[in-house]
Amino acid sequence: DVIMPGINGKTLAENLLKKRPGIKILLTSGYTEDIVDQRNVISEGLNFLSKPYSAESLLKKIHSIFDR
Repeated sequence: DVIMPGINGKTLAENLLKKRPGIKILLTSGYTEDIVDQRNVISEGLNFLSKPYSAESLLKKIHSIFDR
């Protein structure tokens, strides 16, 4: 999730990318994308999917991430 107690998704993703460059990361949040942008927790190149999402939209997003 993008916004969590103690650490945000962006920081966690950046830490993971340092340890495993090239790892595929999908961040998600119940907050709207504009709120997430205001809090600056999504950086360029990180994938985001807003909640709620359907199984179909999750599958499409995952396919788009791995097809890159």
